[in-house]
Amino acid sequence: IRLTEGLFLVWIFFKLRILFVHASLVLILTGSLQALIGIVEFIFQRVPGSTLLGMAYHSPEILGDQVVEGVFGRLLRSYGTLDHPNILGGFLIFCLILVCALLPLAKERFQKMFLLASGSMLTMGMFFTFSRAAWLAFAVLILAQWFHFHSRSSIRSAFLAFLGIFLILALSSFPVFKTRIQGESRLEQKSFSERATYQADAFKIIKKNWPTGIGIGNISVVTGNQPVHNVYLVIFAELGIFGLLFFLYMLGSFLPRSDISLWGPFFILTFFDHYFFTLHFGVLLFWLTFALFVEVRNKS
Repeated sequence: IRLTEGLFLVWIFFKLRILFVHASLVLILTGSLQALIGIVEFIFQRVPGSTLLGMAYHSPEILGDQVVEGVFGRLLRSYGTLDHPNILGGFLIFCLILVCALLPLAKERFQKMFLLASGSMLTMGMFFTFSRAAWLAFAVLILAQWFHFHSRSSIRSAFLAFLGIFLILALSSFPVFKTRIQGESRLEQKSFSERATYQADAFKIIKKNWPTGIGIGNISVVTGNQPVHNVYLVIFAELGIFGLLFFLYMLGSFLPRSDISLWGPFFILTFFDHYFFTLHFGVLLFWLTFALFVEVRNKS
C-alpha cells in the first residue's frame, strides 16, 4: 500500500502538470513553518499535544521521547508536527535543497531575500532536530553547491550564510553538539547498539531470503524490532535482490545526473534511516522528491 501511494503521488504530479517552481515555493513555506515550530519547541522544551494537528505531547521528562542527554541534563529534540526529530530533519533538508534549486532562478531582490530568509529558518530548524544524518546531508549539500556555483559569488554567499548560521548554533550549544557528534553518552551508545541489532536482523533475513524477500512491511513482524535504519537493506530484506535492483535501476534511469549536487545529499539520508520506505510521511516525501527531480530532468 505504501509503495502504491508513493507511485500514485508521482502519477498525480505529472498528470496535473505541477510546475517545479510552484511546488517548491509551497513546500519551502511549509518547511519554514515546520522549522519555526521546531525552534519554539526547543526553546520551551515542550511539544504540545494537539488532536487537531495530530501531535503527541513530548517533554524531556518522558522516558522514550527523543532527547540529547549529558552533563547539561536532558534536552528535547525538535519534532515539529511530525512523529520523530529525524523525520523533521529529513523534511527540512529536502526544503533546503529546493531553496538551493531556486536560488539560481531568482532575479528580483525580494525573491532572493525570501529564499535567504527561508533557508536561514530551515537551517535553524534542522539544527535543533539534532539529527546527525540531517547534519551530514546539510554539510554535503553546502559543499556540493559551493563547488557547483564556483563562478557565481552571489549564490555562494547564500550558502555561506546558511553554513554560518549552523556554525553559530553549534558553537553556542557546543556541549550538546559535541555529545551528538562524539556519541559517547549513555543514550547515544544505546542508539548505536540498537541500530547494530537492527542491521544484524536484516542481514539474517537477507541471507535466508535474498531472492524474493519476505514481503513489504514484514521485517518488523519477523524480527520484533524496528526495521534496519537503511532504506536499501529494508528493500533487500522485504523485496529481495530483484526488488532492490529494480529500485536502483529506476533511480538511476530517471533522476537527472546533472543535478546530483542537489538530490544526492537528500539520498544520503536513505542510508541512515528507514522511514522513506516504512512510514507514511516518509514514503510520500521520498516519492515527491523523486517526482520533482524527474520533472526538472524532463524540463531540461
